[in-house]
Amino acid sequence: MGATGVSKSEVSRLVVELDADLAAFRERRLEGTRYPYLWLDAHYEKVRDGGRIVNAAFLIAIAANERGEREVLGCAVASAESEASWSAFLRSLVARGLTGVRLVTSDAQLGIRAAVGSTLGGAAWQRCRVHLLRDILTHVPRHAAAWSPRSCGRSSPSPINRLFECCAIAVSTNLGVLGCVGIADDLEQHLYSCGADIAQR
Repeated sequence: MGATGVSKSEVSRLVVELDADLAAFRERRLEGTRYPYLWLDAHYEKVRDGGRIVNAAFLIAIAANERGEREVLGCAVASAESEASWSAFLRSLVARGLTGVRLVTSDAQLGIRAAVGSTLGGAAWQRCRVHLLRDILTHVPRHAAAWSPRSCGRSSPSPINRLFECCAIAVSTNLGVLGCVGIADDLEQHLYSCGADIAQR
């Protein structure tokens, strides 16, 4: 890309500038806009820490404002996903002016759910359907692929309806028979918690 011959000092200078831009982005105020819908997730990346390469959790929050526009609200690095790390991250968003959250969507990591309950009072939580379907597939034997989420409800125009159909089939007929009691219980709880929303859609 034509970047040959760049000195170490020039690289360091550019990194300092990028750090300043990133800090300004991460610390920007959020007042004046309400964010009804919030998505939380984490990715693990290898980072250098004290001369060692370790895994670190990269926490991220994406929200939709009242105009339907999506926006990355913030990110943070933690040693692992936990209630403490998620609570600290969410408190930092609230301190920057995050308000109006009605629904939080994430995977079923217990630390996230506890942190949402303690920092975003009044906000409902629902399990991300993508993570849910992935969890189902890890428990479904190959010989049961005919009714797996990938093949259920293909005629339905709505992804939410497809999820509902797949979960209903799994809970009512298959997973219990196959001995996947844990994931069946999770699915049943998810259906009850999201039933009203599914019906409205």
